[in-house]
Amino acid sequence: MSPSQIFFGACLSFLGGIALSSLVEINQILMLVVLILGIFLVSMFWRYKRALGIGICIMAASLGMGRYLEATHLLFGNELGVYNDLKEKVALVGRVAEEPQRKTDRIQLVITPFAVSSEKFDTVSISQGKVLVHTELASLYQYGDILRMNGYLKDPDVFDDFDYRMFLAKEGIYSVMHNPEIELVERGRHDTIKEKFYGMLLEGKQKLREVLSRHLSPPQSALLAALLLGDQDRLSDDLKEKLNRTGVRHITAISGQHVALLIPIVMSFLIWIGLWRQQAFYLTLCFIVTFIVLVGAQPSAVRAGIMGTMLLVGEHMGRINVSFRALVFAAALMLWLNPLLLKYDAGFQLSFLAVLGIILFLPLFQIWFRKIPETWGIRDILGMTVAAQIMTFPVLVSSFGYVSVVFIITNLLILPIMAILLILGFLFLLAGLLWQFLGAILSIPVFLLLTYTLWIVELFAKLPFASLRVENAHIAWFLLYIPLFLFCWKFRKRKDLPSSYL
Repeated sequence: MSPSQIFFGACLSFLGGIALSSLVEINQILMLVVLILGIFLVSMFWRYKRALGIGICIMAASLGMGRYLEATHLLFGNELGVYNDLKEKVALVGRVAEEPQRKTDRIQLVITPFAVSSEKFDTVSISQGKVLVHTELASLYQYGDILRMNGYLKDPDVFDDFDYRMFLAKEGIYSVMHNPEIELVERGRHDTIKEKFYGMLLEGKQKLREVLSRHLSPPQSALLAALLLGDQDRLSDDLKEKLNRTGVRHITAISGQHVALLIPIVMSFLIWIGLWRQQAFYLTLCFIVTFIVLVGAQPSAVRAGIMGTMLLVGEHMGRINVSFRALVFAAALMLWLNPLLLKYDAGFQLSFLAVLGIILFLPLFQIWFRKIPETWGIRDILGMTVAAQIMTFPVLVSSFGYVSVVFIITNLLILPIMAILLILGFLFLLAGLLWQFLGAILSIPVFLLLTYTLWIVELFAKLPFASLRVENAHIAWFLLYIPLFLFCWKFRKRKDLPSSYL
């Protein structure tokens, strides 16, 4: 085994250790036994590369188990836990750590507490953990505000079909507080360079929202806000449902699938206007970075951008293996930082699986779809859409209980214009900041493209067979994919595969 193969195997084993710990209860004794076994193989058989590689992989698996156990331990051993579900109110001083999220009937604030106290306990400093605060819609708080709150801290609820407590724990949130008394202590404090940069980013994002509201009205403004700024809360529940039914919700969700599908669209568009492939590659990379910054550099957007970029790197080097190994390494790095993402973050699951599906299945679909014209990248768009949908199908069904039947048609009708819409939308927002008249001119083609997109969604959402409900689906459906994986793995070795898959 070469060093690169050992490293790749260690990354896979680390992912396997986290996956195993998330499915079955692993105690520290078992983890130590696995670790000792790995150390034994490495120390006794280090001269034999295969035994050395196996030993390192076993150690990596035990490391994955340990990281998952450490992350779950914080849920039950965090400093805020002793204040949850007390019968008396607690006093909490903290900082708004993220951009406030507007919901239907409330505002959500993620608070990083500095100190907490109650009648039962003295004031103590808090070094870890966050609090999710629900407050009334009229509240006008912003990122960086220092707040003093008085209310009841509670453990997040656990429902029959949804572990909300673990869902919040993956973001470091261990307590919730509903409608507390709030006093603004200081407005918009940013102590570090990172906080100042993020604050400036959100201020710029708010100015772009003002340009958007000035020149466009709902539902077009809501759709563009979701596309470019990541403002999912502006979409109505009805529109979200229609996007789900037609299989194009991914265009508004910042996910690896969305970024992966944008890559060939932008690449094809740049090459179509006359750029060389090398130039198109670097401009597409800049576009992805700009897009992530534009949506506020949310953690989900950063993760999606990293995973989508793995495809771009592999395409640039002309090797599928590069993308596959890079994707596994990126996933291992993300899960090292936050191992709870694997089980409790549907966005991470969909991003990873969509990109993995494109890497595994796209070469097969490129041959099957070779009679489809390449104009506007239609062949690649169709192949990538089907590949991503196949791979994410079990997660979509188990999480949402439905599957879109018309997703191929709707994606073919909408995705080819996405590059033009995103580029024109971006220019429209920037122009609106500099000169309102120019912004008004550019808003016209943007409005027409948004109207066309909404018309397609409305048209196909009305079809009674647009989506199918699947009840009581289980994630174990993935077992049916094992033969498909083996077939695609063997298929990848064919010599007639295209050198580039985008």
